[in-house]
Amino acid sequence: RGAGGGGGGGGRLFDPETQDAVRTYQEAHGVAAIWPGVFDNDTRDSLISKMESVRADEAAAPPKDEEPAPQQEQQQGEDTVEFHDTDGDHIRFVLSNGAVQEWVNGVQEIDNLTRCSIDESTGKVWDNTGSFTIPAEARTATLGALTALLARGNVAQRAASSSDAPGDVTLCLDVPMDGTPEEARAAANVAVRDACAAMGRDPEAALRSISQLFSPSPSSPHPA
Repeated sequence: RGAGGGGGGGGRLFDPETQDAVRTYQEAHGVAAIWPGVFDNDTRDSLISKMESVRADEAAAPPKDEEPAPQQEQQQGEDTVEFHDTDGDHIRFVLSNGAVQEWVNGVQEIDNLTRCSIDESTGKVWDNTGSFTIPAEARTATLGALTALLARGNVAQRAASSSDAPGDVTLCLDVPMDGTPEEARAAANVAVRDACAAMGRDPEAALRSISQLFSPSPSSPHPA
């Protein structure tokens, strides 16, 4: 590049490619240069002014760590509550079309949860299929989100406590006995799970206690 005369008190003349770039800048920003393509004082002052304006805008912008979170992150958990229980299982409750679904380790366990019992002091939750315990470190926040989700899904909730657990409970089951043992067993399973969920009890323990009740015997094809 070589030196050359310029408007506005002198300037510099560059190679043809740079001259084109300077000329483009002058035309875009309204610099009335005497010799287009020459980097004169007017062009320099315009460029400095533009750079100072950019710096001022950057200084006025909020720091990145103060920018609002994306909308998707703000809504996360509105229709979903998920966590790992004390056994390490990944449990996920989803409100879908007005019904609450329960997923365990990626497998749907309940399509429409109807009732559950919650012991806030221990974090233990009983539902239609069994029970799980929410770890202490995330218990308050998780229970708060879970109870809100269940309320939106019209799930019947019952407050349970550790004092409910000990002792025997008698269940009166209304089970049709005019079918096969398998049909009676299936009906009893449903009745036991519903009753245990309502009382905050472990349905598996109750089912084990009546496992022989509906077992076919050589002398009686139907349960007595």
